[in-house]
Amino acid sequence: MPCGRLGRLPGGAPAALFPGQPFAQGFNLSGATGGGYAGCDYQVSNWVFGVEGDWSIENKSGQAGPGTTSLASSAGPIGLPQNIYTEAQERWYATARGRLGYAVDKWLFFVTGGGAWTKVDSSYFQVGGPLAGNGGPVPTFFALQNDRRSGWTVGGGFDYAITGASLMPGWSLRVEYPYMNFGTYNTFTTPVIAAGPVGPAGGYSFNLSTKLTDQVIRVGLAYKFGNYAAPAVYK
Repeated sequence: MPCGRLGRLPGGAPAALFPGQPFAQGFNLSGATGGGYAGCDYQVSNWVFGVEGDWSIENKSGQAGPGTTSLASSAGPIGLPQNIYTEAQERWYATARGRLGYAVDKWLFFVTGGGAWTKVDSSYFQVGGPLAGNGGPVPTFFALQNDRRSGWTVGGGFDYAITGASLMPGWSLRVEYPYMNFGTYNTFTTPVIAAGPVGPAGGYSFNLSTKLTDQVIRVGLAYKFGNYAAPAVYK
């Protein structure tokens, strides 16, 4: 996470930092996701054209810390304690996509792409306090902000029609990899201060620049409405 303009450091005076000044290192989010999808396909010979949407809840989080010890600014070096942590938790994501596939017997291999949306909870906190002797295991400064972001997604995968099973007509199994990019955005522009030094809430606008991408591997089960008796591929 690079930092652009910093309104006020916790326990410090206002200072303008150079754009791109490193503030906290990047980190990976990991966790589980689950949800549902629906869409419509149209087949011409072996080619399949379709549109699809999905929505999933997530339990993904990641954390970086401790932060840097000092930052360069137009006012000179600014000292920071080595107890700064940043964290992000992704709550849900949704996509709306087009789909192009090629059917071979019971297999459908496809590529897909479109728009993506997500909700992220970002937090910034310090343990031990911004000043020497102001310590303790609990955070002495804590800020939280919720962001809803839009972006784009591309991916691919395959469907396998389970039409050979007499008890499961119309069902198909899917394995898919979507890549989602939500771009670069500023968070902590209007943070909720849960704990910290006494001061105006507006003084703690960090404008922390953040870039978020998702890589997901998911397995799904779908039911296809239609006539399964017709002699055609991928039916």
